[in-house]
Amino acid sequence: MSDGAPPTGNSIELPAIPPFDLTRVVRSHGWSALPPFRWNEGTETLSTSCELDGIPTTIEMRQVGPATVQARWSGTAADRRVALVVSRMLRLSEDLSEFRRRCRRRRGLRHVAEDGLGRLLRCPSPWEDAVKVLCTTNVNWAGTKSMAERLVSEFGAVADDGRRCFPGPRRILDAGSEALLTKARMGYRAARLIDFASSVLDKRIDPHRWDDHLIDSDQIRREIRGIKGFGDYATATIMALTGRYDFVPIDSAYMEFVTRWHFNGTKPTRREAEAVYESWGRWKHLAYWFQRFDD
Repeated sequence: MSDGAPPTGNSIELPAIPPFDLTRVVRSHGWSALPPFRWNEGTETLSTSCELDGIPTTIEMRQVGPATVQARWSGTAADRRVALVVSRMLRLSEDLSEFRRRCRRRRGLRHVAEDGLGRLLRCPSPWEDAVKVLCTTNVNWAGTKSMAERLVSEFGAVADDGRRCFPGPRRILDAGSEALLTKARMGYRAARLIDFASSVLDKRIDPHRWDDHLIDSDQIRREIRGIKGFGDYATATIMALTGRYDFVPIDSAYMEFVTRWHFNGTKPTRREAEAVYESWGRWKHLAYWFQRFDD
């Protein structure tokens, strides 16, 4: 499937809690630059390829109304399954009205309320989100993109349009750590990814549970933090991608930003830096993200 030529065969329209703007959702997070995502700026169309119940499927999404998204795909994936995945990626049912109200009164965040921002693009599954976060640790963005590209091109299942999906835990485990080192060039992350995939397949970890907001956030945080290779930054980032914004991702980028924005260039202690967004409660991560995003 070429960009701008939608897949044929299946189409559904899904409502979003307004306000909703697909372009702003895509631009609010870097995931759109990582395969198998593709963003067509000219047609304002987002597409990706993923395995749905074992069926490699390419989905194309575009906005067709003020708060309506159309999803199109070919193949035999069920409508309901596609709808769930699209809703997850675009956070169609996420109510961010409280966060936006609070942004109206805060420096560097009024644009969030004015432009209806707050949604962060995420992957079809928590697994894919988590692996991509692992690919952001201790590396620059170019390195992250290269790892994601190689994981998809080397190990992803092929959809009926020829595009490759992001590899799931079985494909990662079957590939083995040596292939992750030599073909995906993941460095120390290769062993961490093998451990993670093994834990998922052995059912010691179920990433899909992370999306369940009936489960206490502290419990989810402990589970993610206990995975080898996932430190405080990765844990906070993954939690935000599940809609849990309770923690800020303290890394070098965070420290640089709060030093400049909140401490007039004097580097704070970790505790002081973490306390900057304490007043935001369950919206901490989003407040930091969009304040930095506008910087």
